Amino acid sequence: MIEIAASREDVYRFRLDCMNLPTLNPAVRNVTRSDGATGPPVAGASYLCEVDLEWGECLATVNISEAVFPSLIVLDMETVLRTRMSDPESRVRSHEVARFSVLPGGGTRVDVELTLFPPDSVPADELAVMEANAGAPINVELAAMKLALENRPAGMEERNVEA
Repeated sequence: MIEIAASREDVYRFRLDCMNLPTLNPAVRNVTRSDGATGPPVAGASYLCEVDLEWGECLATVNISEAVFPSLIVLDMETVLRTRMSDPESRVRSHEVARFSVLPGGGTRVDVELTLFPPDSVPADELAVMEANAGAPINVELAAMKLALENRPAGMEERNVEA
């Protein structure tokens, strides 16, 4: 959970745009839209990116499963270690639900729930690292989002993002 001194609409739009991920998280790079669409991010949009996680260098897919402006974003992700890309049993799925609510005074509260679905084949020591560090990337992203939105110059234009 984080509170951001920005409108719910601005916070929602910023979080929905997966192209912002490298700005929010230094572990994420090379984000590309993979669904062939070129318009604003909406439910059904898919992205590919590279991520350096605590347990190794990964390739990730991010799918926007649900986008209800300006209150809810649901992301389904699948991550695989580069060293195990040929093993379909090594893919780690996760499900993120972000809810956006208005605070007194006009700010926004963002509540994020992350559920991790590692495969049964993950060794116990790797699973312990995954579980211990699963929330860290989201915490980094939320803190960076707060900083970006609260410190942007007045009148800065938003990209056209619709749900």
